[in-house]
Amino acid sequence: MSLTLSKMQVAINGHLAVAGIDTEIAAGEFVGLVGPNGAGKSSFVKAVAGLTPATGAVKFDSIDLRTASPLSLSKTISYLAQINSIAWSVSVRELVALGRLPYGAQSKLTDPIHARAVDTAMSKTNIGKLADRAVDTLSGGELSRALLARALAVEAPILLVDEPIAQLDPYHQLQIMETLRTEARNGVLVIAVLHDLTLAARFCDRLLMLNAGQLEADGTPEHVLTTEHLRRVYRVECIIDKHNDHALVVPWSRIV
Repeated sequence: MSLTLSKMQVAINGHLAVAGIDTEIAAGEFVGLVGPNGAGKSSFVKAVAGLTPATGAVKFDSIDLRTASPLSLSKTISYLAQINSIAWSVSVRELVALGRLPYGAQSKLTDPIHARAVDTAMSKTNIGKLADRAVDTLSGGELSRALLARALAVEAPILLVDEPIAQLDPYHQLQIMETLRTEARNGVLVIAVLHDLTLAARFCDRLLMLNAGQLEADGTPEHVLTTEHLRRVYRVECIIDKHNDHALVVPWSRIV
C-alpha cells in the first residue's frame, strides 16, 4: 500500500503554501519532511490529513482521502499537531485513550483490546509512570510525549507527526525517533516534520525537502542533505561529516 499525491496544492489567503506536489510514499517508510520555516511543511501534513482544503489527488492505495468519510479517515490517518495545548484537565491515561475514539471506545476503556492499545502507546513513549497525572501538571516535554502516545493509540496505517521532538531533551528525542522508526518497520507509513537534520539523516529512510511550497529534493538523506541544497534552501553553510555511515549536519554560518 502507498500514499500517492498528485498535484497536491494548498492555498492560504491567496498564497500557495504547497504548490503542486507529486510523490508516492510506501507503507513502512519513515519519511522526514524538512525545510526552513514557512516552507509549507505543516500545510503539507494538514492537507494529507484532510484538515486543510487542498486541490489535487491524495490517495492511500485505492482510498481517495479527499472524499473518505470522517470515520474512515480517522481510522486511516493519525495526526499529531505542532501545537500541543490541552484545554481541559484529564489524566494522561484518559488523554491517550482518546486515540481509541474512532473505534467507539469512549465508554469501553476497560475493554482489554483498547486498554492494551493505550498501555502499549504509553510504553512506547515512556510515560507509563505518568498515567494518573493530570495533563495540566506535565512539563512541555512530558505533554509532547503524551500527545504522541494518543496518536500511536489510534493504530492507524498512516502516522503524521509535526515536530514531534521539538520540546524534548536529547534522551527522549532519540527515544521518539527510535519509536517512529520502529512503527515504520512494523508497516506504518510515517511522515514527520523535522528540524534536526542530523536526527533526520540518522533515522529516516527518505527525506522530502520543501522550499516555498515547492518540493526541492526527494530521496535518501545523503541525496537530499547536500551542501548545495542546504545553501540554497536554508541559506546556511554546514559542516557535513559521517559517523557510523550516518550524516552529521552542523549548521555553521548564515549566508547573508
